Amino acid sequence: MVTSGERTRERNPQGEGTRLREELIAAAGRLLTADDDIDALSLRGVAREAGVAAPSVYLHFASKEDLLRAVVGAHFAALQRAIETGVASGHDPTSRLLAGCLAYCRYATDQ
Repeated sequence: MVTSGERTRERNPQGEGTRLREELIAAAGRLLTADDDIDALSLRGVAREAGVAAPSVYLHFASKEDLLRAVVGAHFAALQRAIETGVASGHDPTSRLLAGCLAYCRYATDQ
């Protein structure tokens, strides 16, 4: 039974468990954005935000700390992609450096 405020989601097709992992990381990120108190974050809350049963979280993360490391890792990977995209848009070393720096700053303000 789904109560108001809970999300529901379609089951992933067989073999797409990594999609659930990414959804759990995104759900934790949304909750942390809404409330900066890391201590208030719970795996049950993340499961509720992602629209899955709480035990599903433990299939991907052994602890809240593991999930938090994954959230931080996902953000650093996104930052790296943003910088690399910026650098690739430059035509010479100076413009590549400037574009990478601007991409870093843009990512920081967007996040």
